[in-house]
Amino acid sequence: MIKSIYALLMLTLFPSLLLPQQLKLKTPQVLDLGDVYEDAIAVDTIRFANAGDKPLEIINIRTSCGCTAAKLEKRVYEAGEEGEVIVQFNTRSFSGLIRKSVSIYVKDATPSNVKVTLQANIKRKLEIEPRFIDFQGIQMNQTLHHRKVHIINNWNQPFYINEVKTDIMTLDISPKKFEIAPGASQDIEIKFSSMKEGKKTGYLVFKIDKPTQMVKRIPIYINVVR
Repeated sequence: MIKSIYALLMLTLFPSLLLPQQLKLKTPQVLDLGDVYEDAIAVDTIRFANAGDKPLEIINIRTSCGCTAAKLEKRVYEAGEEGEVIVQFNTRSFSGLIRKSVSIYVKDATPSNVKVTLQANIKRKLEIEPRFIDFQGIQMNQTLHHRKVHIINNWNQPFYINEVKTDIMTLDISPKKFEIAPGASQDIEIKFSSMKEGKKTGYLVFKIDKPTQMVKRIPIYINVVR
């Protein structure tokens, strides 16, 4: 009697613990897409099976953001039948370790949905460090201040940078045009003479010609004090 009451209580409070899950994942709940280069579309498959004894109907699939899409081959699966969801993740504007989710909603099932996390490490084709250039809090004198920007080509093709420029006229940049082979790196030297007090902000701009035309900008912050 006590066991029956306990079972009924557990069923009421935690139904997902006592009832078998009708939609059973055949792939890990965290689907690792691995290393993906920026701007690429990563594609993988969520595989599942109907572990119940009656037809399973998928009524909806939701993704955590517009960068992720999911395509289901059909809606209804018989007992024991397997299915799959094709997922696509657009890596544009992302970098580093990124996680997004796909939730599969099932009709008249407990639990009502199964959530799968997509994980990817987004690598930049052209890595530029640091993320900003800092000339703040330097004394006004004739001292020449130096900063370096380090560029690494992580991709499998050479990059042709046909112009490096800035909108701050008091900065000297070298080199202003170069090529970086796959796996190679290049340092940009920036010189600034602090002869005038004041603040300035601007950008260091890289115009890239090949393999694809694009522009990258790095903020510059200057603050010269007496």
